[in-house]
Amino acid sequence: MTRQARRTVTADAGAAAIELGMLITVMAVIAVFLFPIGGAIVEKIRLGRATGDALRFATATPNTPAYGSSGRRPSVNDIKQEAVRAYQAQGGSGISTSDVTVTTATEPGGTVTVRIEKTVGLGPLGSFLSAVHATNSQSITLAVNATGREE
Repeated sequence: MTRQARRTVTADAGAAAIELGMLITVMAVIAVFLFPIGGAIVEKIRLGRATGDALRFATATPNTPAYGSSGRRPSVNDIKQEAVRAYQAQGGSGISTSDVTVTTATEPGGTVTVRIEKTVGLGPLGSFLSAVHATNSQSITLAVNATGREE
């Protein structure tokens, strides 16, 4: 090897390691900020499934107490409890019947609406957004509605 070639090789020694370190740092920062968004998306899916299950329970429950309803049609409280049960069956936690809103039909064939709300923390992303005054909170509230007609 010539002297010029040796200088070029020794001048570039370790550059790849430094570049890798910088790249890994950037990727780690991106992952820390994106992880809470993925968690919020998963929660939104869980809420959607639980809301749909509660709506099906509210609109198509057989006329028997064996299926969890206390009368001919499930009461508002029965529907709320079904929504919480369905959410927990999806692997979720942190909601109660007070987070569920139910609007029932006044007559057979009317519409029923089930709404579930849950506040989800955004972790480091929420702290960053709050620090730069992009938002007033470090969390977001997810809400899912489902509306259906009684059978």
